[in-house]
Amino acid sequence: MKVTEKTGEVVGIKVVTPDQELLLITTEGIVIRTSIDDIGLRGRNTQGVILMKTKEDDRVAALATVTLRGE
Repeated sequence: MKVTEKTGEVVGIKVVTPDQELLLITTEGIVIRTSIDDIGLRGRNTQGVILMKTKEDDRVAALATVTLRGE
């Protein structure tokens, strides 16, 4: 992974499938839930995708995947 001052630290890594959602939770209790389908694919030599911006004193505390069930 290409970690720079611009990209910031790697918080975690998950192997995901298109039928899942990703939950990001900060130390201040902010939760973002996004579909894996909504996250753009990137090539091998990229710096990634920003999924959440936090305040300077806030950090991502946890990340989890949720598998959606068919209706």
